[in-house]
Amino acid sequence: MAAGYEDLGDDDNKFLVTAGYTMNNFTIAALYQNADFEDQDIDTVLLAGSYSMGNNTFVAKWGRTKDSYRDGTRATVWSLGAEHKLSKRSSVYVGYTNADENYQDDSMDGFSVGMIHNF
Repeated sequence: MAAGYEDLGDDDNKFLVTAGYTMNNFTIAALYQNADFEDQDIDTVLLAGSYSMGNNTFVAKWGRTKDSYRDGTRATVWSLGAEHKLSKRSSVYVGYTNADENYQDDSMDGFSVGMIHNF
């Protein structure tokens, strides 16, 4: 569990709290953040879960942001991904993400493939 507060001056601030729990091969985590600016109040919630099987980890995430500035604009994002450990220092991953925003009816999709190597 973690929490943080940031004073940005001029009555602007951010507050964040996170929590996670691991049981055997399953991990669940949550995040809440509030950003309070001069004329804008933004709330963000993110939920994530992962399951590990041998050298593989499968991940699912869902999040929503609500912005009071634009009459309650909401953005929703979800993501699915997998990671495969090649060694203690190297892994490869693949992921798909979709984001929808109701202010201008925008929708975006992203696909990523990569490799991580820790030196």
